[in-house]
Amino acid sequence: MKKITFLLLSLFLVFTSCKKEKTDDSKSAVTFTVSTTDLLKSTGTTDSNISAVVVSIRQAGGGAVAEMKNIELYKFNDEYISQPLALKPGNYELTAFFVVDDNDSVLYVAPQEGSQLDYLVSGPLPVSFQVNKDISTKVSVEVISAAMREPGDFGYAAFTFDIVKTVPFCISIFEYVNNSADYELTSANIEISSGEESIYKGIITPGTNSIILPLVNTYNLMIHKDGFKDYKTAFSADSINSFSCSESGEPMIVLLEKDSGKTLVLQPGPENGKDAWIEDYPFDDYRDRNFGNYPDFPALAWTASGSPVKVRSLIDFDLSTIPQGTSIISAKLSLYHGIESGHGLGHSQLSGSNDAKLCLITEAWDESQVTWNSVPSYTEDNSVFIPASVDSAQDYTDINVTGLVQSQINNPDKYFGFMLMLNTEDAYRRLMFSSSDCEVDTLRPKLTIKY
Repeated sequence: MKKITFLLLSLFLVFTSCKKEKTDDSKSAVTFTVSTTDLLKSTGTTDSNISAVVVSIRQAGGGAVAEMKNIELYKFNDEYISQPLALKPGNYELTAFFVVDDNDSVLYVAPQEGSQLDYLVSGPLPVSFQVNKDISTKVSVEVISAAMREPGDFGYAAFTFDIVKTVPFCISIFEYVNNSADYELTSANIEISSGEESIYKGIITPGTNSIILPLVNTYNLMIHKDGFKDYKTAFSADSINSFSCSESGEPMIVLLEKDSGKTLVLQPGPENGKDAWIEDYPFDDYRDRNFGNYPDFPALAWTASGSPVKVRSLIDFDLSTIPQGTSIISAKLSLYHGIESGHGLGHSQLSGSNDAKLCLITEAWDESQVTWNSVPSYTEDNSVFIPASVDSAQDYTDINVTGLVQSQINNPDKYFGFMLMLNTEDAYRRLMFSSSDCEVDTLRPKLTIKY
């Protein structure tokens, strides 16, 4: 006879769906008990070969939730208690109940109401019971020896059935916590499959979790927790016994490893890139002209025919693959010196510093339509400083725009990319970079995001 500590049987797993919805998918534990005294009274023999119960359960007024399910029994004093079964809160009916031995031979039966033997018990089947949230439910069942009896005497057509063999599996999940400098129990999502079939999904709670699994040849385990690398392993039916909650077994211990994060690199070309420059020049309607398909990406203050000229550039990257609210670890923008520009061949500090800034654009804009006179609104709050150039052909790599990108991810309907402008827009000073329309793909603006 299997032995197990009382502490183990007081544990049960509250199951929830991996996907969180507004509905409550939590489950509570149900155990079935059979009195040893009643068994011996009905047989006059020992009970050393009792192994499990086979049960069928249906929702009250609904469909079946368990069909001939095999559940292990454990003996405590004068009572047998089954391994906990997880059910959602609600009303149920126990419609079949058999006590079997290690060979799945029926030893004892709970009679059906209206059968020849129903008078021998005070509560023939179906037995109604209620499951409440976060409360363990115990269902006591009266049984009669099957010896020298026909199935019809109990109200059953036969005692032959296909039993789903089950096995308990225990697991604990740990993560390393910097504050305590130690591993601590944590929660995580779990999925167990066999081949291509998923046989269990749920949430592991901090502690030792006991899960009832169908007995199959191999198990594939996957543990997922945001911010950590997925843990995957496989084990056989033979080795699962070493991960039991019995006195001879121990729970599987999983140590989660921090995930350095995903990396998204964006360096679009002419087809997908979105950037343009706008020009403030008082002649030939330059303020209404669109410069969305030029190979340069400038910020400058100059003169033309003796009149002042100012140029600013706008850029936006497609961040739609990053879910809204995702925590950004880092975001680095790289701008490369442009050699195809009609404004000059390089950066210039002819009259003073050409340091600049990147500001968040706060209004939607169209690359093929934006002009100086239709420039979208922007904010200088949390703008990113761009230092003055050290030579005329300098590349600006890994500009830290983490805060700007985080704002876009948090508020995609509020922020629409960056605007590059000089901090001092007095002639003669210039920054000249390549745009996404540059023929040289390696010189196009690049945004690298870790999250």
